[in-house]
Amino acid sequence: MDVGGYVHIHSQTMDTLTGCSGIAAFPEALLALRFSGELKSQGGARVITGPNADTLRRFARHLRFFCPKTPVYFFRGLPCEGGAHLTEEERRELARALFLLAGKNSGAVLFPAGLLSTPLIPRERFLTGTVALSAGDELDLTDLIQSLAASGYERVTAVRSVGDFAVRGSIIDVYAPQEEFPVRLDF
Repeated sequence: MDVGGYVHIHSQTMDTLTGCSGIAAFPEALLALRFSGELKSQGGARVITGPNADTLRRFARHLRFFCPKTPVYFFRGLPCEGGAHLTEEERRELARALFLLAGKNSGAVLFPAGLLSTPLIPRERFLTGTVALSAGDELDLTDLIQSLAASGYERVTAVRSVGDFAVRGSIIDVYAPQEEFPVRLDF
């Protein structure tokens, strides 16, 4: 049921959607079809929870089928403090999901209901720690270096992993988690 951008999948939702109780074949696909229509017509980001990771994984696969151009992020779990156990791809996906939820774009973020009690960084703090740059923007080099370090980026001699940054003269290489490749900034 949709409540201001939040959807929780449970057996009653599936029974109401299909008009029968105990449907065995593809209930997630039917719900994904209905939800995809709402997502296309209303837009905005949605948080979707469900009873378990397997149900949500199937729902995410069906939602991607019905909305191929809409970002859909699925998490079995969220990172522990510092995100140490996440792979680079998982960190990238988490960053993209957080940007989606913080912005005004359409998309869906799915995770098991048990994770609702997991604390996340407050939206305002997340947005305060982000810097959006475009070609031609002016920014103080020292301020950017301090901001990256304060946001948890690690200063290294050569960028290799998500969360690294390197400074060589007036050039900064940054590997932001939402980017597929590192970015070079020339000041």
